[in-house]
Parts: sequence; structure tokens; C-alpha cells
Amino acid sequence: MDLGLWSNHFSIQQKLVLRLDLPARREPILDFFDRIRREFPDFHRMHREDRLHVLEARQGGGESMLVGLLDTELFSAHANPGAGTDAYRLHRSVLEAAPCYLSITPLDVESLELTYAFQFEAPGNRDEIVAEALLRHSPLGRWVPAGDGALLDCQPFTSFTIDAAAGLHGLLEVRTRTNDDPGSPESGPIFVDFTVRRTGAVNRIEELSHHLDLLATQGEALIAERLLPTIIHPLRDAILTGGGN
Repeated sequence: MDLGLWSNHFSIQQKLVLRLDLPARREPILDFFDRIRREFPDFHRMHREDRLHVLEARQGGGESMLVGLLDTELFSAHANPGAGTDAYRLHRSVLEAAPCYLSITPLDVESLELTYAFQFEAPGNRDEIVAEALLRHSPLGRWVPAGDGALLDCQPFTSFTIDAAAGLHGLLEVRTRTNDDPGSPESGPIFVDFTVRRTGAVNRIEELSHHLDLLATQGEALIAERLLPTIIHPLRDAILTGGGN
């Protein structure tokens, strides 16, 4: 499924959360990053901000990748993957290499998640676009006051259980602002982040790649069945018809 067709910017992000801090010494971090670079030669830049270490790759057409470590979190992202690209290949490689280089054991694993991040360029009032697209015919939509500038904030968030026995949960967040830029809703994109998360330790560290595949299967199925028809398509239609102006 080419999920990048539905938005201006799209990325698949992975996060592995651990119970103990990742190594902070230079040798394991550099060895791990070098291992990733051998498989993905486009990675060319590393930078550090306090306890955050990031390896980055930028390609043509807006495509980019990154791998990062911060305290108890190991994360990776592939943005705007090209047509026919295995967007999960980077994430799978990170999970396969990290246990050896970063001393990750089965008991250390707290959760693994995939986030499908859609970004829409939206001229006009983004809060009003979201309300028009997602709340208009609902009881909550009738509660929202009408009139230009009357709506100050509309950023729905929901979480739900997918499979309790397997520890699978879903989270959906629609954002009209970022933490770095909480200002005017009159400019900037609308973000739709859909996360599929598995919580709990694993029996064998080699199972992480298997759990990644299960999350990808569940995530893409829920996107096709529920996210596209109920969230993505209505938002696109509201933007194209000039909602929020």
C-alpha cells in the first residue's frame, strides 16, 4: 500500500522503549551507527544534542531517514519513501542490529510501536478545518460554537485496544500545532499520527522483527479499513473545498 499518496508528507516511524537506559559511551553508539551505514550508505551525518544521538540520511524527492537514541528510547524514521521502496527495511535493520551493539535483552523491552504520520498543507484556520471534516455531523460538532474565529482549538486524540491478549493498542492524534510552534492556527500543516503499539517483554530478542511485521500488518489493515475513510479522506476533502477560510 502506497500510503504516501494521501498527504503532502508521510513517514513511518518506529520506537523501541526499554526499561533501562541505552549505553551513553561513544564506542557502542558509533559501532551501531557504522553497522547501519554499511547497509544504508546514504546515512552521512551524525549529530548530538545533550543525551540525544541522531544519524541522518537525506535523499532526493524529499525522502529522508534517521536513527536515534535517547535515554530509554531507540527510534527510526523513513519519510516520503519512494514508490516500490520497502519502508520497513530500515526499522527491521535497526531491530536486528541494536541488541548486539547496544546490549538489549528480552527483559529490557517495554514496548515497540509504529507510527504512520500524515501531514497536510492546509491554508486557512486548521482548527476549523478539522472540526468541519471530523465533527460536523456529530453531537460534539453541534456543541462547537459557529462563527469566524469562534473555535480556538480542535485536536482530537483517541486510544483503543486492538488485541488485549497480545498487548496491542492503537492511538490516533490529529494536531493543528506542534509543541515547538503552538501559535496561530492560520498557517502551517495538519498532522495525523496513527500509532500501533505492543507492550510487554519478549521471550527471545529475535522476536522483535516478527512483532514489527505484526504491527505493520495491523497498522496497514486499520488504515485501509478505518483511517482512510473516516479521517484522511474527510480532511483532504475539507482542505480542497476551502474549509477554514
